[in-house]
Amino acid sequence: MTYKPLKAILEKEFGIPTRVDNDVRTAALGELNYGAGIGCQNMICITVGTGIGSGLVINGKSQNFLNQYHIKNKKS
Repeated sequence: MTYKPLKAILEKEFGIPTRVDNDVRTAALGELNYGAGIGCQNMICITVGTGIGSGLVINGKSQNFLNQYHIKNKKS
C-alpha cells in the first residue's frame, strides 16, 4: 500500500495551513469552537456510527491518548 502525503497535497492545492486528524477529535474541536461546547474548557464528544468514538478536550486542547500510549510504550 502506498501512502499519499494528504496534508502536503491539501496545503499545496488550497494554499492554506492544513491539519489532518481523526474524525471524532475534529468533531470535538468543532463543537468546542462553534457548537455546544462554546465556553467550555473540558468536554467529551461521543459519536456513534459504524463504531463508537470519543474526542476529549482538556483545558481547551484536544487530547490524543492513543499516540501518547504508543510513545510511552516505545520507550519502555
